[in-house]
Amino acid sequence: MRDDGTVGSLLPARLWAGRLSSLGSAGDAAIIERSRLEPAAFAALYDRHAAVIFRFAARRLGNQVAEDVTAETFLAAFRQRHRYDLGRADAGPWLYGIANNVIGKQMRSEVRRLRALARAGVREVVINLSWLGGHIRAALGDGERYGLHIGYSEEGPEPLETGGGIFRALPLLGPEPFLVVNADIWTDMDFSQRVALEDDADARIVLAPNPPHHPHGDFGVEGEVVVERE
Repeated sequence: MRDDGTVGSLLPARLWAGRLSSLGSAGDAAIIERSRLEPAAFAALYDRHAAVIFRFAARRLGNQVAEDVTAETFLAAFRQRHRYDLGRADAGPWLYGIANNVIGKQMRSEVRRLRALARAGVREVVINLSWLGGHIRAALGDGERYGLHIGYSEEGPEPLETGGGIFRALPLLGPEPFLVVNADIWTDMDFSQRVALEDDADARIVLAPNPPHHPHGDFGVEGEVVVERE
């Protein structure tokens, strides 16, 4: 991992492998100290704590969002490693604190999205809930404070993903066209600029240019067909 947060090194991989293998028994502080000179050493801290941070985030937000929270947590930790107090042998509390901030940011993002929908004239919202979805229900309530009426569709302990979640929520959505907005994305889309469906169309999907770190994206267009990428 370079100082800009990207993976890579000017040293041959076999040399990094030899150096990283020596960190297996090192304390967290020693790993962080090493990473200040050899950024790739930070991978040892990720290997040691990533699963625990993922479970912490999943209990709050579900598995799908937890992947992004875990990635953001370690990216933030990597960028802040020069400020870490090397007198603290265990980096766990530090990582939990960063993860908690990232989770709070995610929740605030969801609230901003609800308010953007309200400004666009949306009044009825259905939110899919899965593992520990009660936390979301408790935080958002019936939506009155946002100028909305929020209903909840329970998916059960295992998330049903986008298609399954929509199908489960259909009884609450009704027969008219509706918007589907993923909770784990950032968007500046103006929801008031809704475009009517063509007479023979079942749906319209909004795609954005792929970022440099994910050039192929999750979906694409081939001809007039939307396809899922590997």
